[in-house]
Amino acid sequence: MLSKRVVCCWLPVLSRCFDSVALFAQAALNGTVAGTVIDPSGAAVAGAACHAVDPSTNDSRKTTTNETGRYLFANVPPGTYNMTINKTVSEWRSLLARW
Repeated sequence: MLSKRVVCCWLPVLSRCFDSVALFAQAALNGTVAGTVIDPSGAAVAGAACHAVDPSTNDSRKTTTNETGRYLFANVPPGTYNMTINKTVSEWRSLLARW
């Protein structure tokens, strides 16, 4: 009878150990894409709309640059993405970049 109690007590502990290994393995496959949007004079562009699309899967992500022109896409699966950055200003209209 004692051995059954010990097994039952260890089962939840062991399952938690395997859960953390599975989560770590999933997180390791994705990455982060970050950058800074600047205008031709080198000034940061705040409020620019950033849109990244993986053409092979149509996975789409959107974000906006912060006050220093930085953008961040977190937890991005590996692949080739087309990125479009738009900001309506008088000097420039749209920038298409690939990373």
